[in-house]
Amino acid sequence: LLENLRFNVQCNSGGGDTSVTRLDWNDCLKRGFGCEKFDLVVGSDLLYDEIAIKPLLAAVLTHLAPGGRLFLMCPADPLLSRYILNERFISLLRELEGGRVTVEALRYARHCNA
Repeated sequence: LLENLRFNVQCNSGGGDTSVTRLDWNDCLKRGFGCEKFDLVVGSDLLYDEIAIKPLLAAVLTHLAPGGRLFLMCPADPLLSRYILNERFISLLRELEGGRVTVEALRYARHCNA
């Protein structure tokens, strides 16, 4: 999975400074865990379970630089449980950060032709 992601990033980076690294969100919950900060963090379809919200919050707060931006692709259908999880995550992040970061929820709808 990471090799495929690295290939796609390399093909689409336009020669920019990009990197792909594995991250266990739970590591960000550990006291003293430090890492590089980024101006932009992009995520897509990250939440499928309630227990992942706290580790994901820790990962975003650990890795996003002050004034940074989080682009979060999430489902547009409010009937999906993932939609509700994403809304909770976004609300918590905005509350905790008091405007320190910009969260942009990019909604998508899946269309199925039956």
